[in-house]
Amino acid sequence: MTYLASEGVDDFEAHAIGYEYASRARRYGLSEVDATRALLFFRNALIESVIKIYREANILSGRAWEEMLHKMHTFTDQILVSLLETYHKLESVNH
Repeated sequence: MTYLASEGVDDFEAHAIGYEYASRARRYGLSEVDATRALLFFRNALIESVIKIYREANILSGRAWEEMLHKMHTFTDQILVSLLETYHKLESVNH
């Protein structure tokens, strides 16, 4: 939510979240695919939550909705890439 409210792109935050997801998933023995599924579950819950907030706030501007969805997808895509990169780095270190 902080990311959506900010004007700038915070690549560091997305990278940190992706790293944390990958680290925890590996710690609990999840595969790369299962970790990705968990992230997608998080993303879907986040999108549904923000849509609910926009509806309740009666935000009607199509541009506002477009910007919000673009930011959400950009941010969660960065998290996913970080998760996958981290998984590959951890795999290469352990082999």
